[in-house]
Amino acid sequence: MTDYFKRNLGKDLRLRTIYENTLREERKKSGKKRAKNVILAGLASVIALSALVAFKKPYNETNANQKTSSAYNIEAHAYAGSAASANCYPANLELTVENETIDNKISTAATASRTAKTESVASLNSIDGIIGRITREIPKEKLEYYISNKNIVHMDESYLPLIQKFASKIDIAKVAAIIEAESRWDPTCESGCGAYGLMQIMQNSSTPYEWKNKTNPELNISAGIRIWKAKESALKFCEPPEELKNSDSKAYYSAMWEHFKLTAVAYNSGQWPVIDALEMAAKKNGKEYWKQTWADVAPYIETACSQYYYYPGSKAEEIKGYVSKVTKYYSIYSTEFTIEKIAGSRDSISSITSQLEKKLGNNK
Repeated sequence: MTDYFKRNLGKDLRLRTIYENTLREERKKSGKKRAKNVILAGLASVIALSALVAFKKPYNETNANQKTSSAYNIEAHAYAGSAASANCYPANLELTVENETIDNKISTAATASRTAKTESVASLNSIDGIIGRITREIPKEKLEYYISNKNIVHMDESYLPLIQKFASKIDIAKVAAIIEAESRWDPTCESGCGAYGLMQIMQNSSTPYEWKNKTNPELNISAGIRIWKAKESALKFCEPPEELKNSDSKAYYSAMWEHFKLTAVAYNSGQWPVIDALEMAAKKNGKEYWKQTWADVAPYIETACSQYYYYPGSKAEEIKGYVSKVTKYYSIYSTEFTIEKIAGSRDSISSITSQLEKKLGNNK
């Protein structure tokens, strides 16, 4: 056994025994050519086990004069493999045994795997890869609707961080749709009935501080989202049961879509006209509250508004138009935010949309 292996393997009897037995037994079984191959196999075992032993001594430069011997090269190769595992020596060291390069097949395979993964990620992140994911994950009719109607919205992206800050578990596309319907993203918007700002906050629905600073977009968005949550809570009784999500997810999400419409009505008119109209519809059609759709409730909204508004007919028409706008805007914004999520940023939305338009046009 060479001085090199005595220094690095000799302290561990298991490694020393493996190394010596491998040489001794295999030389008996085969000639010199076979012995060389078996030695390499034995070294592979030594390398694997030596990875468990922490080599504390670095590569000894005093052995430089041994570099011309085959024995040195075999030993150095073994050290390179084990030291690479211990992060103390280059893993890509190339050495020779009898003037032949010892190819590190494991390293080559790992490199090939990393290259394939890198190329795969690059392909997914290319425009074509992103377009492919979008068309797989978003229904064609929803993409076509988005392409046809995306120019009717006026989103100011500078307010998105504020929406994300206060929305919590609320879908930000819902908040964006409400802002679009209420003010078209104009923070100075004021309605004839005194509602103000991006989310059209009324004095009686805000705190004195929020109303005093009603031109502040952050406070306006914060108050609007708080009010939206309050309306959702007031209509909790007509949400579909949670267990329906597992037994019939399609029915569950369809019912939640109708609940979104009813919440939008409550945001516009207050929850009581909606609750009264829901009760009227339930008595008439005999369905449970969570099974009531906006189509079921809409015929009763004017009667329900008569208790709360001087002109219930006008208010009922306003509510119906409002629901139509909010659902349209939500469809556009939810699609755009999904595209943004797939793309990874908003920077390429414009170019992606152009490519989508061409792709959908070519598929018609």
